[in-house]
Amino acid sequence: MRAIVWRGGAEFAAEEHPDPEAGPGETVVKVDTAAVCGTDVHITQGLFPATPPRILGHEFSGTIVAVGPGVSPERIGQQVACDHTSHCGECANCREWQVGRCLHGVPSSGAYAEYAVVPDQSAHRLP
Repeated sequence: MRAIVWRGGAEFAAEEHPDPEAGPGETVVKVDTAAVCGTDVHITQGLFPATPPRILGHEFSGTIVAVGPGVSPERIGQQVACDHTSHCGECANCREWQVGRCLHGVPSSGAYAEYAVVPDQSAHRLP
């Protein structure tokens, strides 16, 4: 797949990467639309902790094309809006509705690519 990879600072590169596969509890989403969020800009400015190289983009929509173990195959074909971080729902940040800052969350691949892998809980079905 093609992806735009942040290399550090203001440097980005278009690269080829292997198509992702869904692990347990994950979905693979074919990205239709990806937004540029303030967090992405802050990462490139060194104002938010992140280490290059990295595929950025955590606000996006698309279609589920594959699911991992533990995810219903009925999800395939659903159009979804996604955030890219899992969340526990129990830590102090989650209890304060700051699920993007979950103390136990695990970020997944970014959406400045043809496909992204996200936790199933982070792929919200669109009407």
